[in-house]
Amino acid sequence: AKETLVIFTSDNGGWSGATDNRPLREGKGFMYEGGLRVPLIVRWPGVTKAGNLNPTPVVSMDLTATILDAANVALAPDESLDGDSLRPLFSDGKLRREALFFHYPHFAFHKDNRPGSAIRRGKYKLIQRYDDDSLELFDLENDLGETKNLVEEKPELARKLKSQLQTWLKETKAG
Repeated sequence: AKETLVIFTSDNGGWSGATDNRPLREGKGFMYEGGLRVPLIVRWPGVTKAGNLNPTPVVSMDLTATILDAANVALAPDESLDGDSLRPLFSDGKLRREALFFHYPHFAFHKDNRPGSAIRRGKYKLIQRYDDDSLELFDLENDLGETKNLVEEKPELARKLKSQLQTWLKETKAG
């Protein structure tokens, strides 16, 4: 118990119709928060503090980096990870990245979702759809349910986030 990292989480939100994800929109397989947000509880003796809550969004790829960090396993020079160790989040409360990225280029789980990718930077999330190249921009701090698309109100922000998303897709060879 004094040397074991324990991680409790889930994957891709709850099933729409089978779970109630409110106030989050939709569920598993969707690019909306109901399909992306899941619980995460980490117990890491000597690193985490009991009862500490941190609202910083993370992604599942961070878990690989965190586990390797906990096991003190270094990557070979030609290896890289998509995620970051969560250790800094537990020590000073901050990660050193500017954005999170999501990529669902396919129809997942049911016919109602739409293929696309997303970037979350600060309080904003931009979703780019592949079926019609449309964009959705949400202020998650003030609209957690993603009910108001801000693309028309904030076109420059939408262009900037789309450019960052496109750069990430090229760099990771995802797009």
